[in-house]
Amino acid sequence: MAKSVDQCVQRAGALYDRIAVQLGNVLLDGSPRGRLVSSTSMTAVEHGLAIRLLISADQFASATALLRVQFEAVVRAIWLYSTAFDTSVPGETPNVQDMLDVIDRDAPPQVGTMLRDLAAHEDDALGVLRNANGLTAIASMQIAMLSGDERVSNGMRQIQMDHLDCLPPLPCAMSYEVLPVVK
Repeated sequence: MAKSVDQCVQRAGALYDRIAVQLGNVLLDGSPRGRLVSSTSMTAVEHGLAIRLLISADQFASATALLRVQFEAVVRAIWLYSTAFDTSVPGETPNVQDMLDVIDRDAPPQVGTMLRDLAAHEDDALGVLRNANGLTAIASMQIAMLSGDERVSNGMRQIQMDHLDCLPPLPCAMSYEVLPVVK
């Protein structure tokens, strides 16, 4: 596990580089839902990159504020991907708490728990960065799953395993690759 903020920033850089290579040329579902999930997930990844830069520039308050926005983007992406009815896309979406309630009800139980763990307030730069990296891992897996290509999803799982040192610890029964699949 990365023991310092500087180590975690470096490892997060490697994480983002590998994600960019893995997802750089994937073909995604072109449905309205697929486009929304992809766009929302990519926004969450961009927020994670920005948080990494803010932490490396000692801008902790701004990084913490952006973490909440990243969290909301990931919740929305999971809600759109796994539980939203087609009539809800691209219509009005509920607030974050309502989306989490639907995720708790309709998605595998570990998904809501994982999201709530990542939303926990962190009062240090290392914790904020790790949580941002965890949210990025989830958003990236959403994109990989949209590809429908197991090689892309398996590659994302491997990237996550290779970078556990800059991700927040999760209970042993969970992993970042456990996300709902919509058929």
